[in-house]
Amino acid sequence: ISKENKHLYANLTEESYNLPEISENIKVSERLVSIEKLEDKDYVRVVGTLPAPYDSYTLAYYYNVSDVISSWYKMTVTLFLIGMLICGLLAVCLLFVLNRVFKPLQLISSTSKSIANGQYGNRIEVKGDDELAEMAQSFNHMAEEIQSQMQQLAIAAEQKQQFVDNLAHELRTPLTSIYGYAEYIQKIVRTEEDRI
Repeated sequence: ISKENKHLYANLTEESYNLPEISENIKVSERLVSIEKLEDKDYVRVVGTLPAPYDSYTLAYYYNVSDVISSWYKMTVTLFLIGMLICGLLAVCLLFVLNRVFKPLQLISSTSKSIANGQYGNRIEVKGDDELAEMAQSFNHMAEEIQSQMQQLAIAAEQKQQFVDNLAHELRTPLTSIYGYAEYIQKIVRTEEDRI
């Protein structure tokens, strides 16, 4: 209890000599709440004026909350450590889930690279009925179409080569015959009229 900022009474033991001055201008029926630290202990301080005719007196109530704050800090550290442990476990679980999700995509990527390198017989093993399985089926269908087109192109190229070989053979036979007659005509003795 204080009157005009002078301490009149305090029931605190060793802290009573070091109480802070109450210098706030407090209105009647108004209470100010703050946290004070006295002698390494934390207190909640509630300050207010008494009603008339004792409005020159100020009452300050100090409640020791050191144990509560200490417990709060311990609980905060414990919850932080538990949170970090849970985050670590969730990160490991997420890593497993992502590996399971991205494994089919990696398989599709490696298969597409092998097809690009000319190994047209490679296919993706399809498991399940999800979107990745549908994409794998579409990819396998595309690979089959590419393989079919490549086989058709190879057959067409082989047919072209056979045509060119046959044409060359067919042209060579009359040319050889003409070349032979021309050489014969040059070597035998004939008149110019017979030669023409």
